[in-house]
Amino acid sequence: MTQGSRILFLADAGAKVGGGHVMRCLTLAEALIRAGGDCAFVAGPAAWVVLDAFAQAPVEVFPLDEEPSASELAAAGVRVAGTWSASGLVADHYGFGPGDDATLSAACERLLIIDDLRRRHAHGLVLDSNIGRKAADYPGREVLAGPEFALVRPAFAALRTQTLPRRAAGVPPRRVLVSLGLTDAGAHVDQLCDAPLPTDLLGNWVRDREIMPLETAVRKLTGEPADMFDFARRGYLREGYFADVCVFDPKTVAPG
Repeated sequence: MTQGSRILFLADAGAKVGGGHVMRCLTLAEALIRAGGDCAFVAGPAAWVVLDAFAQAPVEVFPLDEEPSASELAAAGVRVAGTWSASGLVADHYGFGPGDDATLSAACERLLIIDDLRRRHAHGLVLDSNIGRKAADYPGREVLAGPEFALVRPAFAALRTQTLPRRAAGVPPRRVLVSLGLTDAGAHVDQLCDAPLPTDLLGNWVRDREIMPLETAVRKLTGEPADMFDFARRGYLREGYFADVCVFDPKTVAPG
């Protein structure tokens, strides 16, 4: 997908799934536009609202009058891909199944599928930027796996160079921004319980996957958040501090 490419995006959006699919597709689209490509979206009303609010590059939009189902969006994408002469398709929709993948692949030679649920795909290049993801999670497909492929908007990446030195210097936060972002009710609120995150980190990610030393993980659960939010006399085992101590066995710790 280089200069002169015409890339068509199909992304889900709405009150239940939120706008994250559109935002990560928009991040990729704007990067391709800066590289000399042309990008367009087939968008229902919810996706169009997100694009209208956040697009910072000239992205063409083919609007749909009503919110499409997954199969309706795929069918609209096939029609637009033909009339717009798309050289590549990007699909980011949890509702797309094997039949939709096959339909999109037949309509355009190059197909990129953005996923983070380890769903089975028989067509296309798969991008999953979740921590710990590997090619084996998508058997039979070429995969871009792991955080190095995360579709992060440049503004956030630029701020990271300022944030890390400040964190390393131990400078306490002076102002805290709480951003509610875009809704994601259907994808998270009624499906996830984050109570076991600490034990999942210690058991799954540290012991089983070995992504960091145990000492680092413990600090991320204790001293680091205490420093970040300026919690007085918490986060460390020190004389005069609150005696909130958790004892666990590194060999058996796991989510309950």
